[in-house]
Amino acid sequence: MGMKELYSLQNNAQLVFLSACDTSIGEIIQGEGTLTLARGFFYTGSQAVVASLWKTSDKSTSYIVEDFYKNIEENQGVSTALHNAKLKYLREHSLSDASPYYWASLKAWEIINLFL
Repeated sequence: MGMKELYSLQNNAQLVFLSACDTSIGEIIQGEGTLTLARGFFYTGSQAVVASLWKTSDKSTSYIVEDFYKNIEENQGVSTALHNAKLKYLREHSLSDASPYYWASLKAWEIINLFL
C-alpha cells in the first residue's frame, strides 16, 4: 500500500502495529515534515501507532511484540505496554542481546485526549 492509497482510507482503529522494518521512515517534505506510514494511519483516524525506526532482528522484535500484546490485554496503555515489554526483554536476555539495535527500534505514538 502506498501513501496515496493510505491517505484515501478511513479507519477508526484504536491501535495499528507496524512491525515490519523501517515503518516510521518516510519522505521529508518541506513544510509538511516526514510522510510515514505512522503519520498516514493517524491521518485516517487511528488513535495509536507502533512502528519501527530501523531494520532489526525478527527474533527480538517478535519477543517484544508478544509481551506488548500481553501487556495491552492487562489494560496497560500503548506506550506503557511497549516500555514494559522492552524492559522485560532486557531483563531476560544476555548482555550480547541487550544492544539497542535489538530492542529500541519500536516506537509508540498516541493521540491523547486532554479534554474530558
